[in-house]
Amino acid sequence: MSVELDSISSNGRGSESDASMNSQGQETLNQLTPETAGPPLQSTAQHQPTACQVDIMMEFDDTDADEGEYFIESPYGQVKVTIQGDSRKAAIVTYHNLGLNHDTNFCSFLGDQAMSALVTHFCWYHVDAPGQERNAAGLPDDFVYPTMTQLAEQIEYIADHFQLSHFIGLGVGSGANILARYATINPDRVQGLILLNLSPSSMPWTSLSRIVGKVLPLPSPRGSPPLP
Repeated sequence: MSVELDSISSNGRGSESDASMNSQGQETLNQLTPETAGPPLQSTAQHQPTACQVDIMMEFDDTDADEGEYFIESPYGQVKVTIQGDSRKAAIVTYHNLGLNHDTNFCSFLGDQAMSALVTHFCWYHVDAPGQERNAAGLPDDFVYPTMTQLAEQIEYIADHFQLSHFIGLGVGSGANILARYATINPDRVQGLILLNLSPSSMPWTSLSRIVGKVLPLPSPRGSPPLP
């Protein structure tokens, strides 16, 4: 819901050109003090929404109390999950590609107007790989990063935590690989998979650098020419 107050600038005060406002209008504006205007509008999410969520949610007022950001414990470390939508609706679990997170991988896609119906008809559980979430702190020096299979096993702890009996998986690149691995671990819990750019095998560092070189510049190995 938006309220337009003509003749009021963005800082809440009239501009100099509004000095000719009639006395009745001026009296009305004077009554809009912090005491009478009421508290500012706030999101109904339990936690502060991400920048991506703000863009997507601004057209929809019905947000569920479970919406927000959560850190789920697993034997392989914490994993961040961002819930977007009503948890009573069918679940879609997303997993981002290498060198990205759910904001950079899915924000533009889900924020498009053509996706509005899909966004509102499902509850989205966005998984960020350890240390890849927005404003992530550095991982401890002794942290052993999970393997692809262990990252897939983390999804089981996420599904248990949020009591997801089944869900649809949406993964891109390495995220597609992780979701495919999970489907082999617990196929009864996976209602369907949407996998983009799935690579079923390991990737040499030269191919890896071509994908994420702009995000994480990698040095050339000794004796080899620079990558194009």
